[in-house]
Amino acid sequence: MKTELKLFSVDYVNFKRNAHADIYFSPELFSADSIEYNHDLARLCSQLTMIGYDLPWSEKPEPEDSGIHKVFSALGFKNIETHSETDRNEIDCSFSSMDTIIGGEETRLVFACLVGSRRGQWYENFDSGKGKVHKGFAECEKYVYNLLSNYIDGLKKDGKKMKILISGHSRGGATSDLLAAHLIKDENFAEAKDIFTYTFAAPAAYKGDEPKEKRFSRIFNIVNDEDFVTRCMPAEWGYERYGITLSLPNKSNSSDFGDILGKVNKFYAEYTEGKEYHPFKKGPKTVNKLFKKLCAAVPDIDSYYDKKFNFLGSECSVKEYFFKTLCTITGEIPGSQENQNGTKLMTDTFLKRYSCAGVFKTIADFFVIYEGISGATNGKISDIYFSYGHDVCTYCAFMTAISEKELIRK
Repeated sequence: MKTELKLFSVDYVNFKRNAHADIYFSPELFSADSIEYNHDLARLCSQLTMIGYDLPWSEKPEPEDSGIHKVFSALGFKNIETHSETDRNEIDCSFSSMDTIIGGEETRLVFACLVGSRRGQWYENFDSGKGKVHKGFAECEKYVYNLLSNYIDGLKKDGKKMKILISGHSRGGATSDLLAAHLIKDENFAEAKDIFTYTFAAPAAYKGDEPKEKRFSRIFNIVNDEDFVTRCMPAEWGYERYGITLSLPNKSNSSDFGDILGKVNKFYAEYTEGKEYHPFKKGPKTVNKLFKKLCAAVPDIDSYYDKKFNFLGSECSVKEYFFKTLCTITGEIPGSQENQNGTKLMTDTFLKRYSCAGVFKTIADFFVIYEGISGATNGKISDIYFSYGHDVCTYCAFMTAISEKELIRK
């Protein structure tokens, strides 16, 4: 039986743009076992995660001014708690709860929303360590788990059944994946069947076979095969996501992609004040080519850290190269000396090709051509950027435009 959803319309400011969201919600979305994929619930998570980036940062001193607070309040959630301006090994997140009736039973619904990287957190994303769990994301998961534990402990203890919804994008997606696995394993707060998880653009964070266990198949990870971030760390190095991975349609996996793209751009324009989403002309092949060359030169995590390559007259590892360039470009204040140094090193790799190993040229070519290195090329080389594929607005536009049957299970 199809759940009757109620429409909630909310105006807010997101990414410094005026935005509007039509959100369809009902507590009955949580009446089934979480092992069943629910596209209405996945769509809701994509919207709330997108709005979740509008946290009470310094320019919004009052939490009530943030988009996530307005949307949670409109949907009827209470006890809204936000954590922003977090440290390098932490993550911005928010929690809220609702006491409601689901399936005729008094239930407490708790929602945890985790968003992507800010500034120095980019360094942690590329510092996985050599253990089974990505070190940077494991630290985030521990941080959120402790916050969530304290949050749940602070709610009124009245014996209500607990259901938990977890959603996140990018760094928040990887952390959500690990958090959900943790909660499913210990069932301290809710039974596994009452833990609902939908992630977007999540990097893979675990090495080994545990993520493939059936008990985790209630975790749903939606990825864009054109998204560079979802390939870090690479599957070729043994990294996995917990649960099930579903791919958005693209040129390679959908014969109707042209029609789908038209529908997607109607929503993308709403979320970005009139912009268009531009996929790569060759679809996922562009990202596949990068990782094929990268993994040929660096076949495992040990060589990522330890193997040295020629770089502008000296030597460094691929991990060190990412720290010197991409992490500095994205992790430091735009226009700062550190930011400028990172941009220069990346563009020098691109221009001074004979002074750099092939693996560095491959990385630099991708980011110079498909991102313009923080606008340094002013769109003169390409106007199709890799960040289109990773944008939370892209994921939300796809999830709003497509049906469940248009997702491809990996």
